[in-house]
Amino acid sequence: MTRHFLHTNDVFCWLATAAVLAACGGGGAQTPASGSGTASTGTAHDAPMVDQVAEQAAVGDGDAGPADGGVPVEPAAPVVFRLVNTGSERLSFNMNKGWQPVIFAWSGERGKNAVPIIMFPKHCTASCDLPADQVCPYCPEPENNKQARELQKYEHVEVGQSLDVPWDGQVFVYEKTRGTTNGKRARCECWRKADPPPETYTVWACGIRLTDEANERSRPQCIERKMTLPPAETPLVVTFEFPDPAPKRRRR
Repeated sequence: MTRHFLHTNDVFCWLATAAVLAACGGGGAQTPASGSGTASTGTAHDAPMVDQVAEQAAVGDGDAGPADGGVPVEPAAPVVFRLVNTGSERLSFNMNKGWQPVIFAWSGERGKNAVPIIMFPKHCTASCDLPADQVCPYCPEPENNKQARELQKYEHVEVGQSLDVPWDGQVFVYEKTRGTTNGKRARCECWRKADPPPETYTVWACGIRLTDEANERSRPQCIERKMTLPPAETPLVVTFEFPDPAPKRRRR
């Protein structure tokens, strides 16, 4: 089995890009390629693979009834984040904490003036509407590095292909609560869904170029785009193209 060498520093470097949402310090990820910052609406953007979510745009405005054979059809997502690998190596996304630290957005300027929105649930959190014995879920952490490697999860996008990540257009609003975890009283955060304020948002999508070489480090890579909510047309397809990372500068 091939092992990918993802050093601890790489993990912190990659996760530091989520500082706007998680209030974590530090940096080190590749400077995002801003590009035009535009979001296409309902167009494949020349991506060679179109996910079923985008194809469901033809279903209608969301009140989808049973399809042939009585199977219900999922309504089309109002927003789709399309991750396109235009580089020459496989692109990967760390799924240990879900999509929340991978795709994130904020309005305003970076830093203290940024107002983040949480588009995907935080890791190991649940709805505030659940019973007390479910609102604070139990999520054990790996006990050592070996176990962490065994439990490591990725979404991979091969060269020339793309991955569509649907978003229902609502944000997660967190509040403190109390419940039980493993039969013991516990404090935690739970979430409720809400509509985001109408605004133009900066969106980051962060991937990583894994390496099989022991003497090389995996390379984090973030791409920046803009999106305006609510979308004028649905589905709003926000396309992130990931080219080859810039070559590393050699220290003198």
